[in-house]
Amino acid sequence: MNSPDPAAPAAPSAPAAAAPPTERAVLRGLRLGGLHAIFVGAALPPVSWWPLALVSILPLILLASRTTRPLRAALGAGLASIPMWAFHHQYIWKMSEAGLFPLVVYLALYPAAFVWIVAWLRARLPGTPMMSLAPAVWTGLEFIRGEIVWDGYAWLLACHPLIELGSTIFWASIVGQYGVSAWLAAMNGWCVDFARVMRSPERDPDPLIKRLGTQVRLAGIVLALGFIIGVPASIPAVSDAKAPAVEIAAIQTNVPQDNRGNWTYEQRRADFEAFAALTRAAAASAIGPPDVIVWPETMFPGNALNEEAVAAERAAGLAYRGGTPTTIFHDSLMALQKELGIPFVVGAVSIDNYSLSITGAGAIEEKMDASFNSAFVVDDGRVQPTHYRKVRLTPFGEVMPYISNWEWLEARLLALGGRGMSFDLRSGSSPETLQLRIPAARMGQLPPGADERFATIPVAAPICYEVTDAPLCRWLTTRDDARRAGLMISISNDGWFDWFDGGRQNLLLMSRWRAAELRTPMVRAANTGISAAIDDRGKVTQLGPNEAIISTDPASSDAGAAEGCRRAGVMRARVRLGTGVPSVYARSGELAGWASAFALASLLALASRTGRTSRPHHGG
Repeated sequence: MNSPDPAAPAAPSAPAAAAPPTERAVLRGLRLGGLHAIFVGAALPPVSWWPLALVSILPLILLASRTTRPLRAALGAGLASIPMWAFHHQYIWKMSEAGLFPLVVYLALYPAAFVWIVAWLRARLPGTPMMSLAPAVWTGLEFIRGEIVWDGYAWLLACHPLIELGSTIFWASIVGQYGVSAWLAAMNGWCVDFARVMRSPERDPDPLIKRLGTQVRLAGIVLALGFIIGVPASIPAVSDAKAPAVEIAAIQTNVPQDNRGNWTYEQRRADFEAFAALTRAAAASAIGPPDVIVWPETMFPGNALNEEAVAAERAAGLAYRGGTPTTIFHDSLMALQKELGIPFVVGAVSIDNYSLSITGAGAIEEKMDASFNSAFVVDDGRVQPTHYRKVRLTPFGEVMPYISNWEWLEARLLALGGRGMSFDLRSGSSPETLQLRIPAARMGQLPPGADERFATIPVAAPICYEVTDAPLCRWLTTRDDARRAGLMISISNDGWFDWFDGGRQNLLLMSRWRAAELRTPMVRAANTGISAAIDDRGKVTQLGPNEAIISTDPASSDAGAAEGCRRAGVMRARVRLGTGVPSVYARSGELAGWASAFALASLLALASRTGRTSRPHHGG
């Protein structure tokens, strides 16, 4: 047998099989889509590394600019974002296992759609710079998600962490969250364009590089200047110290969310006594009594708080086991307010055309036209007739968008995965402002309309999830280019989030956006937290509970809770009212969002009329 010649060169080994183009596209989508998801997820609470938001869209833009198989790349990007959306919505699992998966898949469609649309547009409109495509597509899709589909779900937009920047505070009051989103996408798109201009313009076949090199450089200067212009907005204005101010005490309760469906009389009584003790302690504070005391959403333990419903309940002679009238909580609340002499803002249910009767079998028969999640003012020992009824019900918490129009379908879905929930609330239809009567001597400079003794302060009262709805908060605070309210008081039941404090922190984050956009301060009173005072620049000035008054309830001492979360106590703040003309955003509304949606539609229409270019592109 002949041995191999050691001097002979070794035969070349067979090359490793390359991944097929389809597989490479999906893997690249998973990698860059995963990077995008990490940036967005970590920029938001509870991690709160907010600078990552500045580059959060860049991985998707790079993916869309390099892929020759947009559909596969988009699939990878969408799949990669599912864990991030699932993490930030994990609290939904306790309420509805059946609802969590469809929601996160739905949200994952948007980064996937962005990649596919941008890649498709670049193939058909190759001369269009990415700094133009990215803001039109990204912001157009965010606007569609936030304001149109499923009645809108503007939860966790990529721009939200940037409220920490002074420039964002300024631009939020001019163009709102969608305008800031467009700036963010434009900056990320510009980075891609600029890198290509600097790399090798003479060899790059893209007409963009040959024709627009100078324009790309100038655009970067313009975008940077826009950022710098807004920086002084983080500096408080001297005139703020002269604005009228009110002292507010927010009672932060710590009641589990499941009490809403299974609140026994004994637990109601114990909870009411705990609320009353905190309220008395807030009124007796060492720094003096507040002007207003606020209870969170749905914390009134009775059936309803509007006088019509209470009268019907009293006339029916209903009583708890043992003979205590069911109106005991209404009567006790009125007595407490009369004792302290401080106006209360209280979250409770209101019922229209309520009637009760006892059948021959001893059962209670209820009739009503509708019930509403509401905010009331209690003053002078009685409930004020004007109250605010929640307009925007919480999707999948109080209503199923579209689905609730069919009672049979809603009932089937609730039975499948609704954990015993009952969607029996109606939406309000009027932007009523609450009227608070404040001693004039305590306010400093008096607002217009104040007499020598009292000033009546109109207050917008967005309830819980409504702070995520920018157009609604604008509707509540502004009318006909005039300011309707110089203060927002938001009552909330954040027990929905259970142990996941990131959800509470994100709701606070979006409350800050509303204050900055409308140049109107906000006070939040939240069950399980986070109660807070936010100034008219979106800055948190107080985080509750911040008084020495802390509940001794063992459930209030969760060592694992984030600051201000899952404990009972009192948040005290002095808040200066928003004065003067409304902000530009308050008067103009969602122009940036509609403009982006129009730009997206126009690009799609233009590209659909343009034949394929010679750029390699294989559709899927």
